[in-house]
Amino acid sequence: MLSDEKSKILFVDDDVQSLKLYKRKFGSMYDVRIAENGWEALDLLLAEPMDAVISDLRMPEMDGLMLLQKVREMDADILRVIITAYDDYERIMDSLNNGTVTHSFKKPLNDKYLRLVLDESLENKKIKLKNKEIMDTVKVFSKELSDKLKERTEELKEAYRLLDESDRRYKYAIKAAKQGILDWGISNDELILNDVFLENLGYERSDIILRNLEELKNYIHPDQRADFFSDLKQHMKSGNRMEKRVQLMGKSGSYIWLNFIGMVVEWDQKNRPKRFIGACIDISNQLNLEKELLRANAELKLINETKRNFIANVSHELRTPMNSILGFAGLYEESGDAEERVRYVQHIKRAAATLNRVVEDMIAFSAVGND
Repeated sequence: MLSDEKSKILFVDDDVQSLKLYKRKFGSMYDVRIAENGWEALDLLLAEPMDAVISDLRMPEMDGLMLLQKVREMDADILRVIITAYDDYERIMDSLNNGTVTHSFKKPLNDKYLRLVLDESLENKKIKLKNKEIMDTVKVFSKELSDKLKERTEELKEAYRLLDESDRRYKYAIKAAKQGILDWGISNDELILNDVFLENLGYERSDIILRNLEELKNYIHPDQRADFFSDLKQHMKSGNRMEKRVQLMGKSGSYIWLNFIGMVVEWDQKNRPKRFIGACIDISNQLNLEKELLRANAELKLINETKRNFIANVSHELRTPMNSILGFAGLYEESGDAEERVRYVQHIKRAAATLNRVVEDMIAFSAVGND
């Protein structure tokens, strides 16, 4: 049995002696209730649930079949048994077929057989109810699980959407910045280059096959290979970031300057480098600008040096005629002789002319490099 609690059995019969007999025979095995007519039985059913209703067929006002039909309408899970001493075969069969009753017995009643049927039927009913309870629980759990799965699915969809959006933004940013990406699986020497890396060198994906670092080595400028791989080995050992300018051979055969930055991003269980990620951009234009800037700075330095030398030299040239002008001007003031004064004025004019030439040379030279 699924439960030690006694099943509740309601016996209905208009014969009081029969009811007392049922209670005495079945009271030890079941929780027996009795009713003398159909209306009393229905009142009991409304007051408390029953597992089975066993009714006599022939009763006044409401016979057994009418009662069991109402019982069925109240609760179809209640076991419904009809008992009769008369030959009502056709009505009983119709009731069995249409589900009004579940079992029928003919008087005199076989107590052992009735107990056997009751035990088996009530056990099946309990199993059925237990299964229904389990199924209801499963349905609730399934719905909760389905709701959670639906919610989780929506979360994953949103996460995938955001991830896809982030990936697309990353690719756009990489492409806009013309940043080549190198992904090197160190343990299996597998090399993966993005399209921008190849485009920086002028290659299409179909133009070149670089599957490992050894194949990439052949594209590094011969004068820089040993130094590049020495630095790479050192940074892999230390785990620090590597930054280096290096020349790689482009599709045209000329070498292109790249600024390369990379570092080890994964380590194996033995703390050995497992994965190296690098990024590079074409700095050829930047280097050309740097060279042009250095050349311009060198020219400016030469011009400034020349100006400094000129100013140092011209200061002497300025002082000589100026001293002459000042000297003859003083003699002119002291002299009372008209002829001497004329000579002094001529000396002053010649010194002024010399001074004027020096000033013009200074003005002309100062304009050099300002255009």
